[in-house]
Amino acid sequence: MTLAKKSTNPPANFKLAYARPCGQSEWSAFGTQARAAAYLERCAGIDPDVWLQYGAPGGRDVIYVRTR
Repeated sequence: MTLAKKSTNPPANFKLAYARPCGQSEWSAFGTQARAAAYLERCAGIDPDVWLQYGAPGGRDVIYVRTR
């Protein structure tokens, strides 16, 4: 099980990378991403550069990544 960040908004300097409707398995990418959604989902609990929230407002699961 992946640990997800619980805050309602991502910290500054993060951009939306992937989103999906809650309960779905397919992620939609926003722009070109260096890492696959499945990889980011697995490492979100330990990587400070990945912010993941299940059940975000709007009924979506979202993955944000830190911008450089």
